[in-house]
Amino acid sequence: MGMTVCYTQVTPTLLNTLREIDDPEKMLEELESLEEEVECCYLDKMWDGLHCFLTGASASTPIENNSLSEAVLGKETFFEDEEADYMAYLMPEDVKKAAKALDAVELESSKAAFSPQEYHEKGIYPNIWLQEDCDSLLEELVENFEGLKKFYRTTAENGKGIIISIY
Repeated sequence: MGMTVCYTQVTPTLLNTLREIDDPEKMLEELESLEEEVECCYLDKMWDGLHCFLTGASASTPIENNSLSEAVLGKETFFEDEEADYMAYLMPEDVKKAAKALDAVELESSKAAFSPQEYHEKGIYPNIWLQEDCDSLLEELVENFEGLKKFYRTTAENGKGIIISIY
């Protein structure tokens, strides 16, 4: 298995309630139970690749005050414990900013700049970046980008927040 990402749409009230949880395992249980009740977006293992596609940098180095980086990784984390699964969130106002940033992406420029060799050299997760797979990798990145963009647009229109979990 590998580290996959789930974006979970939540109401501001529920997000504030979840922010009070101080146990990473309990939080993960809550998120997993929510995934069956609310709208979610899954990018499987392509979260780091998408972060690089949008920002030029690995998700291991989030870009502060960058709405595209925040769209992939969130703005605030629930826990500082590096041993815990990654769980972060965006409040509704940040979701709106991220949705606008995703809508403004020049997709053709991002596609033209894509280089599996560069992703490999940067150590982008997962370790799949081979030049001979360029077309299929690019197709998967674009598909994930479009899905995330649509999810953010809907979430912003609904005035909701997003929880990002990578585990």
